[in-house]
Amino acid sequence: MSEHIVPAEDPVRRRQRLVTGVAAVAGVFAMWLAAYRVNEPWWDLVVYRWWSLDPRSRWGSGLHFFLYDTVKIVLLLAGIIFVVRCCART
Repeated sequence: MSEHIVPAEDPVRRRQRLVTGVAAVAGVFAMWLAAYRVNEPWWDLVVYRWWSLDPRSRWGSGLHFFLYDTVKIVLLLAGIIFVVRCCART
């Protein structure tokens, strides 16, 4: 029987992969944070200005709440899934 010996990874290449991975995670986090921060002002603009709905009406506030919270929940779930996947890899 022959044993298969795996060569050690080049330290320079390993560091490059680490830096690339950290930069990718930082970029994804920055995009996620920007989307989360802009969510409410975006739906304020769309519902109250572009569609001209009154924020005091049930229809206007209900539609705003539904759209805003739907996007917020999707963003939070995506963030949780991303963090769990990153923790599972280590």
